[in-house]
Amino acid sequence: MALWTPDITTEAAMAADQRVVFHALWAAHIGRAQAISQGALAEATGIAERELRDILASIIIAHRVPIGSATSPPPGYYVIATTDEAAETYRMLRGYGISILTRAAVIRRVVSAIDLRRIQTEIPFPYDTVRGL
Repeated sequence: MALWTPDITTEAAMAADQRVVFHALWAAHIGRAQAISQGALAEATGIAERELRDILASIIIAHRVPIGSATSPPPGYYVIATTDEAAETYRMLRGYGISILTRAAVIRRVVSAIDLRRIQTEIPFPYDTVRGL
């Protein structure tokens, strides 16, 4: 039994591609032990893997369906069935989010440093006027 069950409005508000993915997960893939790999889910739905990730994200965010994912065996997607699975998914997503933000901050600092060096070399500095020469 899942922590969450769909109500009458859950599917009604979904786009067709979201409904296809939801149906592929619901009932057959409840709980971490029943995870379906991304490749198998793509094959079952006829949706490309990259597009599938976007659809899953939209189902989670727009329709509040608690879908977990795992990279360790069994890897794949599943409807979260326990509070432990929810906590595991939260930790994984939080860690991933922090990693993404860290990379973004580093890139911003690198680009800022490059821009600063470029500006310093492009703008002639009037040394003679500053030194009073």
